[in-house]
Amino acid sequence: MTRNVIVIALMVLAAITLDSKVIYAAESGPVAIVEDVNFDTDELQFMDLLELGRVIKLDAGQTVTLGYLSSCTREIITGGTIAIGSEASKVSGGSMEIEFVDCDGGDLQLSSGQKQAAGAIVFRKVPTKSKTLPKPQRILYGVSPLIRFVNEADLTTATVFLEQLDGRQEQHTIDIINGVADLNRENIALEPGGLYVATAGDRKIVFRISPVASRVGVSVLGRLLAF
Repeated sequence: MTRNVIVIALMVLAAITLDSKVIYAAESGPVAIVEDVNFDTDELQFMDLLELGRVIKLDAGQTVTLGYLSSCTREIITGGTIAIGSEASKVSGGSMEIEFVDCDGGDLQLSSGQKQAAGAIVFRKVPTKSKTLPKPQRILYGVSPLIRFVNEADLTTATVFLEQLDGRQEQHTIDIINGVADLNRENIALEPGGLYVATAGDRKIVFRISPVASRVGVSVLGRLLAF
């Protein structure tokens, strides 16, 4: 039995090719998100979610910016090999600048069953008939959320309905195209301090816009709303 386990482990290691630009070394939930890429590549795109154990190789002069969901850190990495950790990257042969940004710590919950079936991000159930307002599941620090739709690989479009539960009770219908919608580009600014519910199909998430939220200078992590 022990010998079989060793053989299987060696086969797995052999399947990881260190010469490739991007290596998938582990299967786990997303821990980081790609905020920017300064070179053309099909392997890394803006708003890609990265899992623990993934390895990325950069050429000299190539730069990526990563945001870590749990530690609220932004990493600007140039060149070298990047190993994605749970709260920070390990970089060899390159340089890294680290910034701390306002975010709520990434309240994303990945269902193992749904990850295997569809790679979906799942949120806690939202009470819809409560006499009192529900508690927010996320706090956003930008008035124009950046919506990231995560579902089946071939499903990149959806319609999200935003409704304010307090204050001026505004409503917005947002089309998600290629998995992403930037409310800033749609010229939509939500009310600072406002409580909202976002609905896409049978999924709902309640979020609050921070009373000190801004429209400019906000990180991707600070305004990320993922489905």
